[in-house]
Amino acid sequence: MSLLISALFELVPESRLTIDARRSVHTLVKALSQSKCDIAVFGEFPGFPLPVGESVVTRTLLREPVFVLLAEDHPLARQERVSLSDLSDEEWVMPEADESGVHAYLHLTCQSAGFSPRIAHVTPDLSVAQILVAGRRAVCGVWPSADVPAQGTVQRPLVDVPFHRRLQLAWNPESVPPELADAVGERLSAAYLSLVRERPQYLAWWADGGEEFALGADG
Repeated sequence: MSLLISALFELVPESRLTIDARRSVHTLVKALSQSKCDIAVFGEFPGFPLPVGESVVTRTLLREPVFVLLAEDHPLARQERVSLSDLSDEEWVMPEADESGVHAYLHLTCQSAGFSPRIAHVTPDLSVAQILVAGRRAVCGVWPSADVPAQGTVQRPLVDVPFHRRLQLAWNPESVPPELADAVGERLSAAYLSLVRERPQYLAWWADGGEEFALGADG
């Protein structure tokens, strides 16, 4: 969201902007479909499309991987990458289940790796999740683009990128001209790449085949 706001401040006169940051993806896409929102960015999990409405135009900016957050003294933390199946005996801490399908996505993906995940803890607060992870009470997924200090924990990429989300740019073509949508998309992509370069582990993943996954054909 912050990247979108920065892009819009550069491209649109401030007097024409009204910012509405929504935690609920369902509320956001409903506002788009009802023409109550002009342009937005949201994440969408594979197999769980969000109903933005036929009048809304969407464009996938990139595919963002999920890394796993582990305690720094966890045996798997010694590995450069972690296989999803290696997490079969772990308990998970997750955000609250919502219309994005995040819990169902975790279950389906883990089941394809041969196990059912045990979601032992649910919290909307990442700092709480970090305490649980640092104490070896759980593992959790994190976005490697996020700048979140996590003392006592480490992030590791997952082998073959089993989890990811599509970052979608969506807009109402009646209020957002195509040239503005294109300009916003270009600025968002450039700003995201700057974030990648600021995060050494994400940059290493990006350079080791991750860029092709993130910017390649949508899947």
